[in-house]
This record gives sequence, structure tokens and C-alpha cells, in this order.
Amino acid sequence: MFKEYTQYDGLALAALVNSGEVSAKELLDAAVHQANQINPKLNAIVHRFDERAYNAAQAGLPSGVFTGVPYLLKDLSFSFADEPITMGSRSVNIISEKDSEIVKRMKATGVNTFGKTNTPEFGLIITTEPKAHGATHNPFKKGYSSGGSSGGSAAAVASGIVPMAGGGDGGGSIRFPSAWCGTFGLKPSRGRNPMGPNLGEGWEGAVADHVITRSVRDSAAMLDATSGAEIGAPYVIAPPEGTFLQAAMRAPRKLKIALHQQPLIANTTVDKEVLAVLEQTAKQLESMGHEVVPAEPNINIEQFWHDFIVVVCAHTAFTIDNIEREFGVDHVKNLEPQTYNMALLGRSLSAVDLAHAKHG
Repeated sequence: MFKEYTQYDGLALAALVNSGEVSAKELLDAAVHQANQINPKLNAIVHRFDERAYNAAQAGLPSGVFTGVPYLLKDLSFSFADEPITMGSRSVNIISEKDSEIVKRMKATGVNTFGKTNTPEFGLIITTEPKAHGATHNPFKKGYSSGGSSGGSAAAVASGIVPMAGGGDGGGSIRFPSAWCGTFGLKPSRGRNPMGPNLGEGWEGAVADHVITRSVRDSAAMLDATSGAEIGAPYVIAPPEGTFLQAAMRAPRKLKIALHQQPLIANTTVDKEVLAVLEQTAKQLESMGHEVVPAEPNINIEQFWHDFIVVVCAHTAFTIDNIEREFGVDHVKNLEPQTYNMALLGRSLSAVDLAHAKHG
């Protein structure tokens, strides 16, 4: 078995496959070994299809920047043909009929997907503890949260099961778990990555799918591969000048960086240890030549949270109604309390309420 597996990021592993030093099967062997050893303690992966991945490695994976790299997908918005998707719910268990567009593009990079990662029900909260699959533990301390809603993916990456995994972010769901697990997480701008074919946008454009990685360059390379509008996209944004990977490899110019120390939720106490690490990070950035300036966002926080909750609750109600309409009431009869309550609130809102929240 390839014992040095966890020492490389995705691009480096693909380079080893491309040079013939290791095979895609050997990398998958290493990932499966890591998963078998670590996942029972972490509960990061909730569904596996190892045999399918081995068959893919034997048949020959697509030639791309990540050929042969073992990979996992968050079990929420990534539809992987002929595999179940549960959305972290005890009631939802749907076999995907086709790949979502972003999965098609990810597959084209040559990644070898062998499982799905844990997520809270419908990705609604910032810790990954669904009743359907149980809690995902932080890789650095059992009993502590891995964050959410992409907590399973972050834990799998941080623990060395895979060098990167798919994640999604509507209100911090890539960034929270990345910060809590010590991985790299970027939320792309709305419209950068495709959401279809089942959706044009999620949560009025707040949702974006991408990856959680151990290296910045892996995130950039995957964004190069997946970005761009699909047919029927509700809006198109301009492509970057050059590639994201080229940008990630350039030495940064001197930056002016805002230091935000106040919590966005009123009457919240920030742990002293968190503030100390934030200050340490600011000092490190200053030592690298950047200008760090204390600044707070000039927004109405109460209005911001009101509008965000309106949008999320309205779409939660829509999601549940849509699943019930398409697959039957059995798929939504056993919702968790917070999901049920958010849907209840969503149903109490009017179309005007949603329009005000979106444009307020």
C-alpha cells in the first residue's frame, strides 16, 4: 500500500499517477484503508461504494488534473447517478437518476469518488449531528463538533481519508467546518459554479457548491475545472483573467485586510482563545507586509438576520413540499424539530415577505 498517501495534496497525487509511480488503485487502497481505520471514530462518511470506485480505477478514469485521486461528496446537493442521497434526513432516501452538472465536471477531472459525507438535515445548521446518521466528530478531539453543514467533508479531509471533498455553503457551510477542522474552504461567488440541472440557484443565490481541501492550489484547480455557466443558468458572471490556479500560485501583492472582531449575532460572547488566535493571525499577516485595519461591516445586523431567516425558512418549506410532491409523504414524515419549525415558519410567510427579504 502507498504509505505516503496522506503527505500529498490532490494535484501531487495525480502527478504520481500520471508519472506511473503509483496507480489509481493504489491510491484508492490507501483511501479505503484510511476510511476503515478512521471513519468508525469520526463518522464522516455515511455512504460508501468502494466496489464501484475500484471498477472505475480498473476501467480507466478520465484524464484530468486529478486523475486517480480518491474523492468524497457531501450527501446534500451533489447528485451522483445511481447512488442514494439522504440530505441528512431520516425520511429522505432518493436514488439519483443522473449526475448534477457540477458532479459531471468534477468527474471529468479524473477524481475517483467512493462515498458520501455526513451533513445536518437539509444542511440547515452549523454543526453536523443529524439524527439520521449521528454526529461527526472533530478529527482533533472526539466529542467536539466538526462544524457544518459540510462537517463530514471537512473531517474526512482533515483526518487524511481524502485530500479534498465536495462541500456546499449557504451561510458558512464550507467556511465553518474548514475553520474548525483546519482545512481550506472557499465559497465561490454566486454563479461561478453550476447548481443544476434541478436548481438554478439555492436560497435566492446564497448557496454555492465547491470543495474543502488541504491545499489552496487544489481548491483553485478544481474551481478552474468546474466554474462557468451551464445551460439555463439564471445569470452569468465574467470569467477570471487567467486561471484560479495561476492566481493561487502568484506571490500576493500588499493587501489591506479588514479585522472583524465583533460577533454578527447580538449578545454573543467570543471565547478568549478564539480572539487570541485571531490577533495572532493579524500579526502574522502584518509580518508578511500586509496592512491590517480594524473594521466592522456597516450593515443593520438585526435586519440582516431577519431577511436571511425569511429566505432560509421559505426555501426549507419549499424543499419539503417539493420532496413530498415528487416522492410521497413518507419521505418527509419524520423531520427533525428544527427542520419542522423552519418549514412551519416558511409556510407562514407571504411572497411579499420573501421579496422584501431578498431586496431589503
